[in-house]
Amino acid sequence: MIKNYIFELDQSLLMIDNQKFLKLYYQGIGKVFEKENIKAEEGLKHIYKVLMILLNNNGQQTNETLFWNYMKKVFPNLQAEPFVNYYENDYNLIKKDVDNNPYPRLIIKELNKKGYKVVIATNPLFPKIALVKRLEWAGIKEKDYAYISTYENSTYCKPKKEYFLEIINKLNLNIQESIFIGNDITDDFSDLPSDLKTLLVTDYLINNENKEINIESLTIKELYQRIKLLPKLYS
Repeated sequence: MIKNYIFELDQSLLMIDNQKFLKLYYQGIGKVFEKENIKAEEGLKHIYKVLMILLNNNGQQTNETLFWNYMKKVFPNLQAEPFVNYYENDYNLIKKDVDNNPYPRLIIKELNKKGYKVVIATNPLFPKIALVKRLEWAGIKEKDYAYISTYENSTYCKPKKEYFLEIINKLNLNIQESIFIGNDITDDFSDLPSDLKTLLVTDYLINNENKEINIESLTIKELYQRIKLLPKLYS
């Protein structure tokens, strides 16, 4: 029996076009660099480079440590505070571009009401504050999930199998009682642990490599309808 529901965040729970989100996000980060007297183009060039380093993390250091080790070499005076200020303020302007879809919030509410564990397994390239904010845009509060992968607490990234195993081992989950729900054929499903069950949410399906899809697929509304039929885990 499935007891643990592990969700990707962007386009699985947070319904926003990925390209639109990234465009707005990098515009905001570029402005942070400009305020620090760093040309936006130069700052973003190194953001792209350090993200590639994070994606190849081998488990020896947290993604946060790798991020700042690199950025401090390039920009020795750069501090975290301007970025935190961005996430607390102007970052929230992106919320207006999020689809007003009630089903992610209702799914999480229903799972919590019935006693299932909810885990957010989003690629940990961002600090916790950025990811918690994005969930809030979807109407999902921090108390609504047991864990979220962030760059502070993760030493791998998707699509590596080790990323998922790190979460499963950290939370002491029974993998045979767990299901992963995502929307990106490559990043979410290309290297999953073999015993982890899967569902594909198709509202914002990403299949950049045009792979054949052999994953059970459904819309976010259909997922909600299925969750509604689940029994209570504990009576």
